Formats: sequence, structure tokens, C-alpha cells
Amino acid sequence: MNAADAWRVQVTRTFERDFGKLDSSVQRRIGAYLVDVSGLPDPRLRGKALTGTRRGHWRYRVGDSRIIVTLDDGALVILALAVAKRSEAY
Repeated sequence: MNAADAWRVQVTRTFERDFGKLDSSVQRRIGAYLVDVSGLPDPRLRGKALTGTRRGHWRYRVGDSRIIVTLDDGALVILALAVAKRSEAY
């Protein structure tokens, strides 16, 4: 995989709002995690596919937080939809 094939991370306003409410140390961990996942050849190597009403979405676990994303294979985009503590994410 070369740099041109790297996945890009995009975020929604909901994600930005949720992210802003988190402690700065948690923000750093989540940011670093998303950068790490975007460097993988396939971000599905980490995380878990969701089912039910969230079918088609993926979740990444970062400590007690969960990042909900969709993956666009055509554009190589990881779209971060929301971030929340586990008890509030689902």
C-alpha cells in the first residue's frame, strides 16, 4: 500500500460535538487510534461490524469509549459518526 492508497478519516458534526465533551487525554487516545486505523490496508482488521439497526456500521473500542464509523471502500474514507462511552454508544 502506498500513500495514495491511504484511508482518510472524516468526521460528522455529531462526532465533533461528542468528541469535544471528552477529557483531553481520551481525545488524544481516540485521535491516535483513528490515525493508526487509517494507516491499515483495511480498517476492518480492527473493530467489529455492528448488527441490527446499526448494520453496515463498525465500532472501534478505545478504553471505555466506542467510535461508530462507516467505511467507504470506493473513496477510502472512514467516516466517524459518533463517539461515546460504551453505556451510551448503543
